[in-house]
Amino acid sequence: MQYSRYAMRLATRSTLSTPPRISIHTPKQAAKQHKIISRKYNLLSVQFRLGRSKLKESKLLQR
Repeated sequence: MQYSRYAMRLATRSTLSTPPRISIHTPKQAAKQHKIISRKYNLLSVQFRLGRSKLKESKLLQR
């Protein structure tokens, strides 16, 4: 079985406790799985960015 390298990278790089279990049999399923993974990853990176901007703001306020 081969998944898109991108999907695998997203699955392993995401900070979710366990990378999503990938069971893919058809291209359609693969695409669906990839969408789910990338959506999760995008949400995480957005949260991370928001967190960082809040940190910067609080540091500026403390000065």
